Amino acid sequence: NIVSIISNNRDLWIFNEKTTEVFSNTGNADFPFERVAGGFIEKGCAAKHSVAKIDGFVFWLGRDQSGQGIVYGARGMVPERISTHAVEAAMKRYADISTATAYTYQSGGHSFYVLNFTEGTWVYDFSTKLWHERAYTNSGALERHRADNHIFVESLGIHLVGDYANNKVYKLNDDYFSDDGTEITRLRAAPHVSNGLLRLFCNGFKLDIESGVGLNETSQGNDPQIMLDYSDDGGHTWSSELWTSMGKIGEYKKRIYWRRLGSFRDRVFRIKITDPVKVNILGEI
Repeated sequence: NIVSIISNNRDLWIFNEKTTEVFSNTGNADFPFERVAGGFIEKGCAAKHSVAKIDGFVFWLGRDQSGQGIVYGARGMVPERISTHAVEAAMKRYADISTATAYTYQSGGHSFYVLNFTEGTWVYDFSTKLWHERAYTNSGALERHRADNHIFVESLGIHLVGDYANNKVYKLNDDYFSDDGTEITRLRAAPHVSNGLLRLFCNGFKLDIESGVGLNETSQGNDPQIMLDYSDDGGHTWSSELWTSMGKIGEYKKRIYWRRLGSFRDRVFRIKITDPVKVNILGEI
């Protein structure tokens, strides 16, 4: 059965349940579309609204004879798996991936494929080949992102997105630091720090981040804070949060540093920022 159809570079991509066929308009009098050479792909589509395109690439959430839950991207007739094991493991826990929706957009030289599920939102950065997760902060709890579809208004040079739960339309802009007035939670976890499970001592943790980005007002963001916590058991439990300032407006040379963090055999560090300010993380030491 046909699941979804999209046109790309004047070719017609027809997604079936377990296969995909690519057709071209040849102008044939009897029937204008003919399947292109090599235009049969043994990868189908698991979610009809997950199909989207950008920069000549077609993306979709796949299914075939062996299983489902892998995200593919194709330029030409050869699909490439772009999802990671971590993303696929997350999708495996979702109740119904067939309801997933997707859209693409470009911002700041980066092209994004946004894949929404009822339980969460995953975004593929085509420029860096990396995934990240987006979320909406609802009374402190993180849920799927509100944006469900997208259009670029060329005459105004703005991106508009529609809310999946109501009739609101938002302007999508990297320079906005809240979700329609609701705080944005930024979470960043570092890779495991270990040395063959030998005991290590942590004299300090330095975060290389753009500082001095506080707001010139007395509300939240005047003295933006960063929260650091860590896990010594693989992420099952976390320490209490350690707070420090990102620097008030103009404090561009402020160093972000936590000291005397004890010993461990295997540790994961994590930082969180909720203030409505610019966040530009460069690295950690």
